[in-house]
Amino acid sequence: MSKDMMESLVNKVIKINRGGPESGSGVLIGVKDDYLVLYSQNDGVVYFKNQHIKSLTESSNGKNNNGQNYSLDQLSTLDYVAPDTFEELLEDLRYQWVTINRGGPEKVEGVLHDSNGEFVALFRNEELLRLSMYHIRSISYGVSIEEEENEEEDSY
Repeated sequence: MSKDMMESLVNKVIKINRGGPESGSGVLIGVKDDYLVLYSQNDGVVYFKNQHIKSLTESSNGKNNNGQNYSLDQLSTLDYVAPDTFEELLEDLRYQWVTINRGGPEKVEGVLHDSNGEFVALFRNEELLRLSMYHIRSISYGVSIEEEENEEEDSY
């Protein structure tokens, strides 16, 4: 898909891919050379590599699949990183808690230790895991909302 076409969807509610664990819906907040930046109220900021995007669907009513509305004021206060390339993004996320790939058997979480053109290294529990760059479809950083809610429930 062309960068110009994708840029025309910035600040619009879209769905990336049609379904499955690697789909996502929310507001497209950035288009870079090799990745897109999507914000959803449930997942926060998620970065999708272009090479794994099969389809983009624009919402005609400005709502995502869950019926959530987004305001541009809400989006203007977001604090996120968005360098020009995916490799630079990984450098910026170094030593952050990240989630690589959104679900299914390929989802992995941990502290991003290192990256190069071929792989990323992640500390997870007491392991150092190396993942092929080619197989990274999406990445987000920080503790997810779901994890924060589980921690709050556990503290009662």
